[in-house]
Order: sequence, then C-alpha cells, then structure tokens
Amino acid sequence: MFQTTAIYPNRIKDKELLEMGRGLQEEGNDNEQFKLSDGRLFAQGYVRIVYGDHGPYIEFSKEHIKLNLVSHFGNDIDFDNLPENPKFYYYWLHPTRSNIKVYLQLKPVTDKKNAPKRDDGKSSCFNRKEGYADYRRGYYYVNPYDLE
Repeated sequence: MFQTTAIYPNRIKDKELLEMGRGLQEEGNDNEQFKLSDGRLFAQGYVRIVYGDHGPYIEFSKEHIKLNLVSHFGNDIDFDNLPENPKFYYYWLHPTRSNIKVYLQLKPVTDKKNAPKRDDGKSSCFNRKEGYADYRRGYYYVNPYDLE
C-alpha cells in the first residue's frame, strides 16, 4: 500500500509546488517518460517521488532507466552487485554526454538527522529522528527539476 513521504510542512509545500508545476504525482507509474534537455529518453516509469528535507527526488528502479549511467568519478561500478557494507551512502552517476546528477543509493540515511544544504536556499536542518529522507538501497534518485 502506498504511503506518502510528504509528512511535514516543508515536504508538503515541496509536493504542492511540484504537482502544480510539473504535474507529477507522488505515486509512480510505468508510463511517464522523462527526457534529458537534449531530448534523449532517460527513463520510462518511476516508483514514487520521495519528499525529504533535501527536496523532492524521483525514485527509479533499474528497469525504468533507459540510458547507460557512468560514475561521476570514473569508477567501475557493478550495478548488479552493490557493496554489502558501503562506506558511503550513494554512487554519484550521470548519463553519458549529460551532467545531471543520478544517485544510486547504497544505504539509507536513517542515521542522518539533517539533509545537506539545499541548492534552492530552503532550510534542510530539522533534526529528524528517522533521518532526513526515505531513500532506499538499490534505487536511483534524480531531482525532478533536472528532467523534462
């Protein structure tokens, strides 16, 4: 059963802005198409929009993404065998010939009470006992404003 992540006033406001501006619903589907600014199809379908204290992020499964992703730092990544006890929270990826940030989550942020500083200047420090967002291991996250 679907459960919203827009449970605090700042997240509810982010949800209202995204739904009004982009028409994206929080609960995903397999039909929505997301394109890069150059017109290439990045993904078809999505799981959900995650509303956390760092802002909204579209959550994709591996099957939704239609382009090859490469490490921002040039690392070789085995997408089918993620590390069991990673030292960091995500791999920073991007599609070839694009600089949009794609995060492949390696572990949840349940131990992080505050999000990193937001690019839009909104507050991101709320000392959440459950962590600042409901990011899940093995899923991909993209800022919805980076996609068409």
